[in-house]
Amino acid sequence: MLNVRMNSELKNRGAQVLKRYDLSVTDYVRACFEYLERNQTLPDFARQQESDPYEEKRLQLRALAGCAADNGAPASPINAKSAEQARIDEKYARYLA
Repeated sequence: MLNVRMNSELKNRGAQVLKRYDLSVTDYVRACFEYLERNQTLPDFARQQESDPYEEKRLQLRALAGCAADNGAPASPINAKSAEQARIDEKYARYLA
């Protein structure tokens, strides 16, 4: 069960859009959560900051797993220096937050 608080006018206008696409609010919310699970990142429209602090780590994991990056180009190879820099950057981002 998921309860969300929002302005009733916004809810009604959004529901009208979903109805045009023959989707329920439940279908849409489920699709959003499936996107999050599958991509392990927010969709572009939901980002509130310019860069994703976890993107480098995801690219390294994809390279390690032999997967391609989202843009179809091979991910950069992982090495100890880039992994260490990613850890430092992550700790620094947490320090600034």
